[in-house]
Order: sequence, then structure tokens, then C-alpha cells
Amino acid sequence: MNITDATGTCPRLETRETRGTPSDGRRGYTFRQKRATRQALMRPWLLGFSPPRLVLERFLIGAHAPRELLEAVRDALRSVSPDVLAFRVQTVMECDAREDLVRVRVPILYLQAEQDRLVAKSSFEEIQRLKPDTIFASIPAPHLLSQREPNKSAASIVHFLESLQK
Repeated sequence: MNITDATGTCPRLETRETRGTPSDGRRGYTFRQKRATRQALMRPWLLGFSPPRLVLERFLIGAHAPRELLEAVRDALRSVSPDVLAFRVQTVMECDAREDLVRVRVPILYLQAEQDRLVAKSSFEEIQRLKPDTIFASIPAPHLLSQREPNKSAASIVHFLESLQK
């Protein structure tokens, strides 16, 4: 479960030895094994290469993404050193902010990208278990849902904010 706060920091890093189901539906391996595999792939030297369009489409921007979005993502990735990018990815993978989430005293909107290959759909179930009043909105989009579907994302946020005023 990767839940991070808005600052992107996470003082409590924890390793869990439980069975899990990743977003692609495979079963039967531990989070520790999954983490070890991801860490092996997140070496700074590997992140120094520009990922091919297929990789960006599969994991971040979705199939048939506009060329402008593809180039913007490539530019963003090139603007960060491989060491920093690897550190950020590993921090997100290891972050467990459940204790912090329980203390949140404002309404929460959870936007789920329906075609997200990086965040498991079960993530919302854990958040809802901790914060039952969390509002859920699903958008047919890949991981970078706000970039791929900005109007739908904005509409969901506006609807959420309007519902708070009632």
C-alpha cells in the first residue's frame, strides 16, 4: 500500500511480509518480492535512458496519447537526474502514510484512473477502510489521469467541492 502525503515525504518506511495482488491481477508473491523486483529495475543507470513510447503509453499516458503529452512526459523525465528519479520512485514504493491518513480531518476525494497499471484498484479499499467517508471518482484514464483527461479530472474535483457546500 503506497499512500504518500502531499509533500512527498514519508518518515515511516516499512516493509510488510504479506501476500498481495498487484494491479495486473497476478497472485502468490510477497510484497517484499515485488519490492525487490521494482528496486532492481529502479537503478539510476537504468533511469538515465529515455523510455520508449510503448513503455510510457503502457504505464503512464495510455495508448494513443497526444504527441504533445508524450513529449511533455519525456521532457519532465529528462529534467530530473536518474539518481533523483530513482530516489523518488523508491520513496513512493516504500512510503506508508496510513497513520497520517487516519488523522486527516478534511474531506478526501480519491480519483482513480481506471487503466492505471501502477496503482492497484485495491488501494482505494485500504483508504476507505481507514477513512470510510472518502469520496470515490473513477475516470477512464491511465496513471497520469489529470494530464490525459484534464477536463474530466477538473469536473470531478468541482463536483466534489460543490458537494461540500450543500
